[in-house]
Amino acid sequence: MEIKMMRPFSQLSRWLALGVLLGGFWGYSVSAAEDVDSSAETTVSEGAEPAVQELDANERVRRRELQLAADQYTDQAVQAYRKNEFAKALELYEKADERLQKAGFSVQVRRDQQRIAEAMYNVYADWAEAIGQEARNLASVEKFDEAIEKCNRAATLDPGRRPDMDARIQHFRELRKQAEFRVAVSPAQVDSDKQEREFNNNVRLEQGKVFLENNRLADARDLFEQVLLSDPYDVRAIRYLRQINERLMELSGTKRDTTISDMMAEVSWKWNPPVNPLLSGPVAAMGGQAVRKVDDTATIRNKLKTIVIPELQFDQATIGTVVETLNRRSRELDPDGEGINIFLQLQSVGEAGAPAPAPAAAAGAVGEFGDVGFGVDEFAVPGEAAPAAAPAAAAPAGAAASARTISMNMKNVPLGEAIRFVAMGGGLKFRVESNAVIIADQSVALDDMETRFYAIEAGVIDAGRTQQAQTSGFGEAGVGGGG
Repeated sequence: MEIKMMRPFSQLSRWLALGVLLGGFWGYSVSAAEDVDSSAETTVSEGAEPAVQELDANERVRRRELQLAADQYTDQAVQAYRKNEFAKALELYEKADERLQKAGFSVQVRRDQQRIAEAMYNVYADWAEAIGQEARNLASVEKFDEAIEKCNRAATLDPGRRPDMDARIQHFRELRKQAEFRVAVSPAQVDSDKQEREFNNNVRLEQGKVFLENNRLADARDLFEQVLLSDPYDVRAIRYLRQINERLMELSGTKRDTTISDMMAEVSWKWNPPVNPLLSGPVAAMGGQAVRKVDDTATIRNKLKTIVIPELQFDQATIGTVVETLNRRSRELDPDGEGINIFLQLQSVGEAGAPAPAPAAAAGAVGEFGDVGFGVDEFAVPGEAAPAAAPAAAAPAGAAASARTISMNMKNVPLGEAIRFVAMGGGLKFRVESNAVIIADQSVALDDMETRFYAIEAGVIDAGRTQQAQTSGFGEAGVGGGG
């Protein structure tokens, strides 16, 4: 153990001894040089001419000026160094060194040069340290390329820091890869329209809150549901919808209670027997008003007006041919492709072959829509029958009607007008039903029905009883009805 401990000490003592010897040699050489210079100066001063002595004095002044200039640059460099202006400090130190090199060789000059060299070394080292700190700051804000560049510059200024800077550069590169990965998987890259969607959801939420505060629950619920369609995990919309549902549940309970109360009141009222009022006037004064049956032929009447036949031409065509042509043209010209069913009925059902009066052709056809002459609305309210045509000589209805021929030439005529003209030319009548148009002979009965409603006062059915109660003063209630 002692031997191992003594070896490093012996090496250290050797190095110290070597340093002492070199220092002594350096001091001896310097003192010898100073002696040589002083002896040389003494020799020159003793044997030189006055001109040479003046030149030597000027040289000493010049060297002294250079040394003073170097000291001044050194002081400025120190000030710049303290302000961390490393580039300026190095520039000033270099200028000071240039002045010392021009000042010639002397012990003081050598010492000043050595001091400047040490100062420049410290400047380079501190500058490199400052640049390394800048690199760390840049890396903290993920500016890795600039940080790596700073590290390379620091290693250039201070080569001794190269291993440390290389390790730091490697670390910065790994951090850059991690940052690039985070950017690649960030919501802004994966979900590019997230920002716009969040803005729209915030707008809908604010609008829904306004509706909710003003008890417009349906509008508020629609907006909150739109938010959930865009973002199913929006907690704000979920909470607002819960509030709306709770409020709707309260309102539904109130509405249910009110409905039950109304229905119970109605049931109680209906359980009470009605009170028949006394008649105040004669029953004969009450009148009646005819009310037509509800017309359900609006659709087919509209098609009869809107289907326009560009050209319709017949030359001695039979009634059957004309009806077949009208059926075909209505299907062709109907935008829905359905057309109108037009039926031809020349005989009554169950009375085939029975004689029927043939109408005069000049009198025109009469349908359920009134007189089918020119200038009359052929689609009037059903049930308003016009006067029938004058009867002609008796003949078999079916044979006579089917043998009739029609000749006409019309352009741009509505289908309803065409049916009216065909009926008028053939001495026929027609009726518009809910699903078809029936063209029939005058002998065929087409039912024309109407419903009449009469407005009566309450208790008119029990008029005899109320009159009896009025005369007897409700003393004896009669059982039977009066005359």
